[in-house]
Amino acid sequence: LYSSAASDVYKRQIVGDWRSRGVVVRLTLPASKNDSSAFGVSRSHRCHCLGRANPMCPAHSVIDQVLLLTRLLPGRFGRDGPDLDLPLFPGSDGSAVEKRAMVATIIFAARHLGVVDLRDGSLRVSGHSLRATCAQGLISLGWRADAVQLQGRWMSEAVVRYTREAALHAPCVFAELSALLM
Repeated sequence: LYSSAASDVYKRQIVGDWRSRGVVVRLTLPASKNDSSAFGVSRSHRCHCLGRANPMCPAHSVIDQVLLLTRLLPGRFGRDGPDLDLPLFPGSDGSAVEKRAMVATIIFAARHLGVVDLRDGSLRVSGHSLRATCAQGLISLGWRADAVQLQGRWMSEAVVRYTREAALHAPCVFAELSALLM
């Protein structure tokens, strides 16, 4: 979500009718936090909404964000779409948000939601909280750890630390298999 010199370079591509089911949003991002040359890697998100657009749909969330940016920063859009250097989550002036400011925003939102620090004074929420909770959520939805690692662009086994016990809350594949066999 935050941007450094490497992550300022990304592209957005929306394939298909953005108002319909089945739309695909493709984001090109740095391959990892160590991708200083910003060669990037693409990740696609397909809409899986049933009926109306779901606010939790990653494809429609990106589309909503781009539509919001067209209203907030109309000068950054041409007839071919947004300027290629426009971050998906810019500051109010349209520039990339510094890491410190993004982390402060995440912590502010957590405090607003009633999240408190641990008793020993250490922070319960940090700059990695969104990545960690996203990984845990995907595992809880039944995603395989290797797919979460690929989607999150982890080059290390850090995803294993993030997801710890999330698999214990995942849907049981055996129940699905037994239903098929009966």
